[in-house]
Amino acid sequence: MSVDASAEHPLSATRRSPINLTWLIGQAICVAVALVPFLLPAIPVGTDIIKHLMVARVLADYRDPVLAYSQHFWVHWRPTPTSLGDLTLAGLVQVFEPIIAAKAYFVVYAAGLCVSGRFFLQRLGRPPHAALLLLPLVHSFFVFSGFLPFIGAIALYPLLLGILVGYRPSALKSLALACVLTAMFGFHLVGAAIGCFTVLMFAVDVERRNVRWLDALSVAPAGALIVYFQLTKPAEAGGALFHGPLGQIKAYLAYNIWTLSDGASMAALALLAALGAVAFADVVRKRVANARLLLLAVALVAIGLVMPYQMGSAFIIGSRTLPFAVIAAVGALQWNGLRLRAAAVVLSLFLVVSSTLNTERALAMQSDYRTFLSGMSSVREGSRVLPIVPNIGQGGSNYVYPFNGVEDLYQIYRGGSNPYVFADPFVPTGGNLLELKYHPTRATKHRHVPADYHGAFSVYDYVLCWECTADVMAVLSGEAPLVFRNGKLSIYGGSRSRTDTLPRGDAKK
Repeated sequence: MSVDASAEHPLSATRRSPINLTWLIGQAICVAVALVPFLLPAIPVGTDIIKHLMVARVLADYRDPVLAYSQHFWVHWRPTPTSLGDLTLAGLVQVFEPIIAAKAYFVVYAAGLCVSGRFFLQRLGRPPHAALLLLPLVHSFFVFSGFLPFIGAIALYPLLLGILVGYRPSALKSLALACVLTAMFGFHLVGAAIGCFTVLMFAVDVERRNVRWLDALSVAPAGALIVYFQLTKPAEAGGALFHGPLGQIKAYLAYNIWTLSDGASMAALALLAALGAVAFADVVRKRVANARLLLLAVALVAIGLVMPYQMGSAFIIGSRTLPFAVIAAVGALQWNGLRLRAAAVVLSLFLVVSSTLNTERALAMQSDYRTFLSGMSSVREGSRVLPIVPNIGQGGSNYVYPFNGVEDLYQIYRGGSNPYVFADPFVPTGGNLLELKYHPTRATKHRHVPADYHGAFSVYDYVLCWECTADVMAVLSGEAPLVFRNGKLSIYGGSRSRTDTLPRGDAKK
């Protein structure tokens, strides 16, 4: 691949410049600081972290006779969004203990974001250590919520941009773009769509009135996968959800910057506003280094604001464009020595404050987590478990629900299944590799638990009760023995009275 002659900065000087050791050490320290909220707590806090880890555990140990996952799930091997993220995590599970594997995934994400960011900025002729400016993306809503496949697409995006703007059209460049876009599809559908939009936008040269067809053709494999997925996935229940104009903006920001700590989230909002102010000032003074990248950033924000903020009951859509817009904006702006040093100071302070506040909230959850998991040895391997956790948001924020996935640790370490895993039919998005062999029943995590709760043990071996009412526990204790109790946690069951094999559709929905 040859260097793109249309690049606005010569690249030869960048190639000859030695590695700035001070900046490299500083960036490594900032990465370490940014990762503290995910690595220091015994169990990372996030809505989906443990759920993706459960999928990875099933994929990694599907044939294990003790864990008995094959009795509860089918694995449908096919090209789906999120599958590459889950398979990456499954590979880490083969090497590390499961919780350590989840933490390793965060390390890989942060390191990948920095490496691909350095490549992207170097191809533009910017100081490669300006990749430090991308580190706030480690403290976004999507990372704290544990949307692990999606953040893999974010880490790949600077690599895509670097190839796109740094080389002239050629068959090899087209192949490289196609490979990155296909990988982005494997991590997330929205990431792949944004990647295809980016390539097509850069392939059309309005001023010269021509199209770089080799670049444009690179979207064909990922585009075909997107079409295949849309044609084969089940219909979304609930349709597209919108707020009013101000509500759309609020949702767009909240689903990007809100974390465990309100204080850290407000600091992130201020940081985002500062980036916007710098970009606006550069436009006014006509000092934008790459106008097309800035136009791309603006287009992504505009698209995100007018798209539905959510599809169906849970699938977040519109707000996912902002991380990609931030990456494009960083590449579009001038980063001379003074501005870069000032930005480094501000970002370092932000990461210290955000890490401190979010780590404090994450550590505060560990005591309840230990209590919730204290009954692990009371649950037989390979069992079907029903967790009842009426308040999944306790200890989190309005957007991050710490108790939404911790119950999966019972299945990760004891095997079996519960009805809340990322599998069809409970999560009918079509993007899951796993499918339950029976329809889930008695989902109560997101609603008030009815006092009359008869019949759970005809389907499940154990019921985990976390802060259940006395009425509910009285019903459960009338059907199965109490096998463990510790503080807010009660575990009932242990009998083999339920039907061991339920054909699909026979269990109550």
